[in-house]
Amino acid sequence: MDFGQEERSIWLGEASRSVWIASAPLDLSYKLYMKALGKSPSDTPEIPWDASGEFDLLPKMPTDYIVPRHMALFVIDDDVYYDPELTIMEKLQEAVFWEHTGSGSSESDGMAKRWDEAAILKILAIEPVGDTSLCNEIISQRCWYHLREAAVQD
Repeated sequence: MDFGQEERSIWLGEASRSVWIASAPLDLSYKLYMKALGKSPSDTPEIPWDASGEFDLLPKMPTDYIVPRHMALFVIDDDVYYDPELTIMEKLQEAVFWEHTGSGSSESDGMAKRWDEAAILKILAIEPVGDTSLCNEIISQRCWYHLREAAVQD
């Protein structure tokens, strides 16, 4: 495999990236579950998208009840994450997301994509997973394809 200079430097650990899980509602099913739990979909916390700072301002995954949610993994370069001038929205717009988009999706749907503002605004909570120095292509090859194959087989 031949990687470009940027990917090679990331692969060699010269750049660090944070890994996160993002949670978003499953639209109609989310609204139905919230109603069944006696909560309003508007009970979700306000997220300060225009605030500067780190992601500790964002809500963590809830543990008091189980509601089906869409989950996505994302990575963000540390130089972007720790930039005090960028808002949370701007930082998330620089992140790269991996998500399973359904059994009818193509092999590359949801793989190493940037989310637009509309998708980011649906995020309800995030949790840190860890750090990596892997480039997007390696993450896709080592993780994404295997997870997608397992999901399609179920």
